Amino acid sequence: DAPFIYSDRDLVISILDSLIQNSLEALGAHGTIVARLGLSKSHCEFSIQDTGHGLSVDSRQHAMDPFYS
Repeated sequence: DAPFIYSDRDLVISILDSLIQNSLEALGAHGTIVARLGLSKSHCEFSIQDTGHGLSVDSRQHAMDPFYS
């Protein structure tokens, strides 16, 4: 059985939507996006991976800054 997850449904949807949109923008015309959901008895984990070009060195330094894009 999957665990019951207490969360803000709209926030989770917004986060996943942003991650997928970022992946789509990084892909260009061709590429792959892989979305995974892992479940255990105590938690769940979402993973989104793409074959896009990645972040530049400068962008990596600011990746966690609010409103940076």
